[in-house]
Amino acid sequence: MDIPNRKIGRNEPCWCNSGKKYKKCHWERDKAPRTQPWEIAAAQRKQYSDAKYCIHAEASTSTCSGTIVKAHTLARRTALTAIAEAGHVYGGDCDFMSIVKNKGIIRYKRIGVHDASTFTGFCSKHDDRTFAPLEKHPLLPTAEQCFLMSYRALCRELYQKQLHHDSVRGMRELDKGRSTDVQEHIQTFADSHELGTLMGLTEMQHHKRLYEELLTKRNYDDYRRLVIHFSAVPDVLSTGGFAPEFDYSGNALQSMMEPLLANIVVSIVPYKDGGVAVLGWEKYSDSICVPFVQSLLAKKPENLGNAVVRLVFEHIENTYLRPSWWERLDERTRNAIIMRSNSGINPFEERDANCLTDDGFQFVNWPVTQIESFFPTG
Repeated sequence: MDIPNRKIGRNEPCWCNSGKKYKKCHWERDKAPRTQPWEIAAAQRKQYSDAKYCIHAEASTSTCSGTIVKAHTLARRTALTAIAEAGHVYGGDCDFMSIVKNKGIIRYKRIGVHDASTFTGFCSKHDDRTFAPLEKHPLLPTAEQCFLMSYRALCRELYQKQLHHDSVRGMRELDKGRSTDVQEHIQTFADSHELGTLMGLTEMQHHKRLYEELLTKRNYDDYRRLVIHFSAVPDVLSTGGFAPEFDYSGNALQSMMEPLLANIVVSIVPYKDGGVAVLGWEKYSDSICVPFVQSLLAKKPENLGNAVVRLVFEHIENTYLRPSWWERLDERTRNAIIMRSNSGINPFEERDANCLTDDGFQFVNWPVTQIESFFPTG
């Protein structure tokens, strides 16, 4: 946006396109008291604590019952406790004050297992009924269980993107007490963030509808998945969705400016005495996700563990670590992980095409015992 060189009348529309009159918006904004970081942090915490609603396919005032639950997308009892030490895991520190202190970088901190990987997006009735096959039965992993992992992760992604979109209003207040040039920069950044989150919301809503068609019918024929079995209990657990932009060889798969992007959900969870990585998607995303997983399968089996770990650090915020594993890593390796975890945060920076290619780091040693493919290859 360009601030006009001419003087703007007090009753004219504000240059920031807020829809307000200039006098009610940016007039003498540079003289206003600056919004302090702790005020932003407090507002963000309130926004998150107030965001409690059921986003289940059948959610309504007549079908929902019970309270909105603090649901774990990585099960506390069967997943997080497998890597927890003294009741804690490591996870990304996304608190606003911490990000300010760390100069815009999200770092890792200890988090209690009761608070890790949670979101308040289901009522108790829909959470209990929908995910009973995943929560109340041993992981096998069946098509239904893999699907439910992906569906819950997708719902969390939608929930988070809605929160991020809602946060733009607070972001626009950061230009109080700043010069006109800084005001323009902040509003431009907010515009970009708003557009990006709106596109992400549209994309997630589209995929959620496709998933819910399968959920309602209890028919998982159009749910595709790759399941990699490891003999070691994973030190890194994760679940979340993303739009594959590049494959494991650095080849472009889709442009991030497309109106509806193909989406894939990855989950790494314990299984028996080892673990599994599940990459799942619905039929709509075949054209992108099939070549993506094929580029992963082109890796030697001994390299698949590190390839999957690179993926979740690069793309999935909802990732948690065994404390002793994280603490014994050397500083160079930890810094490489932190750089990956912060990739894609700045909307003005393009993701590196080689973001998933082998970078020489050996993060884990997870021997592969079995690979199951459930997707068309023709």
